[in-house]
Amino acid sequence: MALLRRLGLLLPDGVLSCAAVVLFCKEDEIMPPFPQLQVRLARFKGRSREEFLDNRQYSGNAFLLMRRAERFLLDWLPIAGRIVPGELARRDTPALPLEAVREALANAFVHRDYSNASGAVSVALYDDRLEIVSPGGIAFWADAGDAV
Repeated sequence: MALLRRLGLLLPDGVLSCAAVVLFCKEDEIMPPFPQLQVRLARFKGRSREEFLDNRQYSGNAFLLMRRAERFLLDWLPIAGRIVPGELARRDTPALPLEAVREALANAFVHRDYSNASGAVSVALYDDRLEIVSPGGIAFWADAGDAV
């Protein structure tokens, strides 16, 4: 409890903050109070939204949703492989750099406006691109001396 309080995740009356729920809730305990704790994942055929190859939706805490999105993309991203003379292992190259994909997903979940209950982080993989959408806008914070 002391750790949660130091992290600002426990309110003075001993109730968990909304941030604590976003970070640590159990999958079966979030709905309906937090409909924003969802991710929508889709793999489209071609370059448009006309035909799905796969379509999934998950609920859970931010860490779980991030892992689900990563797993979905790893399952669907094409991986080219080539045999290199003199090497025992094949060299595999994903269609997109995995570090960039992970960073984009992390940004979508970290910067999502969790005070907005509408919408969900959505990931759409097409033949020619990846789209990751996170509800909310850019937060502009006033300096301590600025009038709000």
